[in-house]
Amino acid sequence: MQPTVHILRQIDVGDSIQLETASQRLGRRELTQGAAVLGATDRAAPPGVVLRRKPLDLRLGRAEVGGIATEVRARIFDFGVVAFRFTVVPSDASPAALVDLAYRLACESPAFDAKAKELWEELAGELKDAVLPWEEAAAMPLMEDYAVFVLPEVPAGDLSPEAVIAHVLMGEPRSRKLAPSTVQELWRRAIRYYEDDLVAVDFDTAVVIDRDGAPDLVDIFEIASAQLLELRFYDGMLSRALASLLTDVRRARTAVWLFRSPFRELARRAAVLGLELGEMTDRLERTITLVGDTYSTQVYREAALRFRLADASASVREKLGIIGRVSEALGHEIYARRDLVLELLVIVLIAVEVVIAFR
Repeated sequence: MQPTVHILRQIDVGDSIQLETASQRLGRRELTQGAAVLGATDRAAPPGVVLRRKPLDLRLGRAEVGGIATEVRARIFDFGVVAFRFTVVPSDASPAALVDLAYRLACESPAFDAKAKELWEELAGELKDAVLPWEEAAAMPLMEDYAVFVLPEVPAGDLSPEAVIAHVLMGEPRSRKLAPSTVQELWRRAIRYYEDDLVAVDFDTAVVIDRDGAPDLVDIFEIASAQLLELRFYDGMLSRALASLLTDVRRARTAVWLFRSPFRELARRAAVLGLELGEMTDRLERTITLVGDTYSTQVYREAALRFRLADASASVREKLGIIGRVSEALGHEIYARRDLVLELLVIVLIAVEVVIAFR
């Protein structure tokens, strides 16, 4: 097996994608279905990472990005993400060349971003009926990036294996020597099952050493990165919705609020927003199921830890909770207004009776 490098770009294109409709629209292309079970073995053991829906896998041919020849493919997920994978086969697989390639890829990251955006604009016309809700492609779509180096064996040469993997993970050139503590920490976190395999994970890059290529592990990094992208999207949407909602609440408290309730529509809007985004985040969390404690589930958990998926999910849940409390507070405002109006009516009636009695 030759060393390969997979440069991943995930783009958020909508709340969801109807895969059946997308399959019909892309029927003339070289379209297949991706695997739903990642890390399965031939033995009767728990499979590992299980996808709720099989994604669509679309080969897009060759492309040159930043002077680097790549094979490109797109993967379409039902939770609203289109993932592009640029695969590079290095002509020189020596440790020094791998470190240089990792640094070059880090420098060419904007070129891969631009190419992924260009490819999405080409696909958008065919997929617009499948994307819900459809919006015209933004100038700068929300994107997540990652790179996976897949090697058949631990690199050996002038640089130690630990130093090579650390430089590749950090994207640092050979001229910048990494601190021994940094190298040791990255090596210590590596996951190993057999003597001749290894998975080292960092926030931007992973190194997989496997003589069979481990395509399932590359898919796992792609899925975890797509989940991070969606959580970032929900977090941004909730932040904007909260800011808009709180601004409207402040404006609504005017002198005429006794006669015309401005809070009813705001309360309804907050409740609907909380329900819709709550359902979307729940659907995202149900995208995969971890079965057992296999090698692939350990890799996914390590990727989730490095991507801080738990922190991102907690932030989304916290903002959903704030929206729920705002909706509840607005409901209390509506009831308080009703009580106040009734009290005023009672006072007016009593005053009328007193005036009539004196007359």
